[in-house]
Amino acid sequence: MQKITKRVASAIMCIFLVVALFTSVFFVVENAHHQCTNKEGCPICAEIVQSLNFIAGIRLLPAPAILIIIAQMAFFVVQEICQQLDNHTTLISLKVELLD
Repeated sequence: MQKITKRVASAIMCIFLVVALFTSVFFVVENAHHQCTNKEGCPICAEIVQSLNFIAGIRLLPAPAILIIIAQMAFFVVQEICQQLDNHTTLISLKVELLD
């Protein structure tokens, strides 16, 4: 049950992330040529800058995730190799009784 809950939560978070990304891109495209007052306090220009910063931040998200996945795969490979090397069989490990 807990595994399903985690999957649903991650799916919802992914959906929110994609919706936020598309709304940011849509806002920038729609307001790229707005009637700017050429003042420093233009609210639309501030929103465009904030949307572009959000899009630039989203672009950097996959890099740490890829590094974590590579590290996790390397850990499992090393763990499997160590397990294979440590998995030697002896008469004692097979519990063979030696009778002469």
